[in-house]
Amino acid sequence: MGAVFFMTLLVIVLIVAIIFIVVNLGLVIAWRVRKKKGKAPKKWWFVLASIFLVINIVLAAIPIGYFGFLRVTNASYDSENDVTQTSTSLVWPMGEYEPTTQWFEIEGKKYIIFRKGFSSEDFYLDYGREQLGQPIANIKYPKGRWFNDMMWILLSGSTYSDQNVSTISPVSNDNHFDFLYAELNVNTPTLRGDTYHEESTIEATKAYYNNLDNYNTGTVTCRYAVYRDMSSVDETHHVNPYEWIDRSLEIDETVFSKLKKLKETGDTVVIQMPEIPEDYPPAAQVGKPYRGYFDIRMKVRSLDGITIKEVSFVVIDNRVYLSSTSSGGELTVYPLTDELNDYMMNHIIKSLEENTIESEN
Repeated sequence: MGAVFFMTLLVIVLIVAIIFIVVNLGLVIAWRVRKKKGKAPKKWWFVLASIFLVINIVLAAIPIGYFGFLRVTNASYDSENDVTQTSTSLVWPMGEYEPTTQWFEIEGKKYIIFRKGFSSEDFYLDYGREQLGQPIANIKYPKGRWFNDMMWILLSGSTYSDQNVSTISPVSNDNHFDFLYAELNVNTPTLRGDTYHEESTIEATKAYYNNLDNYNTGTVTCRYAVYRDMSSVDETHHVNPYEWIDRSLEIDETVFSKLKKLKETGDTVVIQMPEIPEDYPPAAQVGKPYRGYFDIRMKVRSLDGITIKEVSFVVIDNRVYLSSTSSGGELTVYPLTDELNDYMMNHIIKSLEENTIESEN
């Protein structure tokens, strides 16, 4: 709201300044014309008109300069984010009060967002640009109110609708599920948009990805943080004292399902987070688990490579606990059975520790 008020104020200043520039310029011209005709106009007319003319030129230069700066900035941004044009152009549909990006229609079929950000679904979309096919359509917002469009034209040379054109592409997958992907920027290495699915079959597709049988549970990726070597880091730059490590492991196919089931049916306990001694030398921490203990996120990928499922666990005092929540110096966790704990320690944690040591060397 503050930005809108500021931009509106600049427009008003510009309009008023232009009006006074015209008026004062007219007075200056009239004074000179009268003087040439020998009518001896009063000099203070000319002085006041000239002063106000200069003042209003300066006032007009402020919004003009600001708008010019924004237009140059937006133009340079737009040149880096060219839209792939297609022969099909769509418009986002209207919601209750404004356009919505929750769904759209194409070729007589309705597509809705497959998984919302705070969805309760037990899977996450996780695929890259290599899964996208050739763009089939563009979609943009409908024309806005005249004032909003005018403001956008002042700032960037085109309307908000023309500035925000998304590209729609099919998502390739082995199951031939009817996915479409809409993204605003097609020139980034990572995807930044939303995945949509044809409405009539979306529940069947979600059921497939919710079923753990459709995942490769024998191959997992473990992601965890270890302390980085800060000795060569410039102190003037902020750098996290840790770095992320990703390890792919082959494990017993039943382990991941046991962990998921434990989190669904098990009971939680509260344990204390370990503390690193204050006199512990930073050099000795390099390559060791961040904060003094393994905090690992393990994920498995669906057979078609589109989604993942994951569990998180911590390792404290040679015991593995499934993570739940943390507060202050305490962790709420699910303890593993002795049998499952032994497998995790001997086959997963041991392998991660060995790989971490090897990467240091």
